[in-house]
Amino acid sequence: PARVVRRHPELDLALLRLEQRDLQVKPLELGEPRAMLAPGEPVVILAGPAQGPRAKGDPDDRVAIPGRFRRAVQLRTSTDALRPALALDAEVLKGDSGSPVLRVSDGRVM
Repeated sequence: PARVVRRHPELDLALLRLEQRDLQVKPLELGEPRAMLAPGEPVVILAGPAQGPRAKGDPDDRVAIPGRFRRAVQLRTSTDALRPALALDAEVLKGDSGSPVLRVSDGRVM
C-alpha cells in the first residue's frame, strides 16, 4: 500500500510514500536522462498480471519481459504536448504500458 504525496501530470509521474516497512522488492534506481540506451541494447520490462485495474501490485505476479531498445521517440499527449518515450522490440500485452523498463547492464529504470 502507498499514498500519493505529489503528482506531475505533464510528465505522468507520481511520488509515493510506502506504508509498509518490509518491502518485497528493492526500490529501483532511475537511470540518468543523458545516459541514453544504445540501439539494440537489451532491456527488461517488469509487467504482467500486476498491471490490471484490479491489480494488487504483488511483485510475485510480475513478469519479466525481455526486449531491446530501438530508439527514443516523442509522443503527443491528449493536450498536444510532446512527451519522451522509448520504442522497444518486445512482446507486451495491453495493460503493460507504463511498466518500468530496466537497462540490463545496471538494472536502472530508463
